Amino acid sequence: MMPSELAFPDTTGYSDRQISQPLWLGILVTVALYLSFLRFYQPGDLTVFPHRFLANGFCQLIIATFLASALYGLFQYLGLIVENHQLRRHAEPSEAPPLHHWLRRCAGRPASDDDPWLGLLRRGLPAQPPGLREHLREMYSRHGEQRLAPIQFGIWVLPMLGFIGTVVGIIRAIGGLEAALDRSGGEAGLATVLGGLSFAFDTTLLGLLLVIPLMIVMLALRHRMQQHELRYQGLLLMAGNGQAPC
Repeated sequence: MMPSELAFPDTTGYSDRQISQPLWLGILVTVALYLSFLRFYQPGDLTVFPHRFLANGFCQLIIATFLASALYGLFQYLGLIVENHQLRRHAEPSEAPPLHHWLRRCAGRPASDDDPWLGLLRRGLPAQPPGLREHLREMYSRHGEQRLAPIQFGIWVLPMLGFIGTVVGIIRAIGGLEAALDRSGGEAGLATVLGGLSFAFDTTLLGLLLVIPLMIVMLALRHRMQQHELRYQGLLLMAGNGQAPC
């Protein structure tokens, strides 16, 4: 077998499944929670937190976007736990934990025998050309970064939704201001102005607040991912020296 065949595992569909499966699962859970919310939520005083946000349809969209992104991050974190366990089993064979199979399915991770990166460790890297191991490290790191794309999108889109809500609220307030200046509809127009400004401020505040915990999720995932990459690179180095514990 040529070294290039050993060095470049076929990851076609491998990365996509690790992104799409947790993402769709997070979206389905979010939709289920939202439908349950619509079924059981009873609006209260709109001037009291959290009713002023929960009764706002645009705020509900922002919350749902945050929840789907956070659930995706959770499933990716569980996937990293599965991958770390598989790497430990490669070095020191042991029994899988009780929930390993379920976590692997939720995170879109393949079984150990079907993982192309673990397969590379099992085969080893005999007679590798110069720089090949470093290139594999870079490929593995990029593969990990791809899985962060949906969370990065959530971090970007949450404040954007908040700003869109600001524009919509101001437009509503301007429309009410015209009516407020008209003597025949002054009180109704003033209520529209206040309602529009409240909509604008609420959506902006919620979008900016929810992006903070999502950034924390992102940092935790990146830290865990770096630890996993270091573990894999250590095993890859052993494989390159003919010391892989197979």
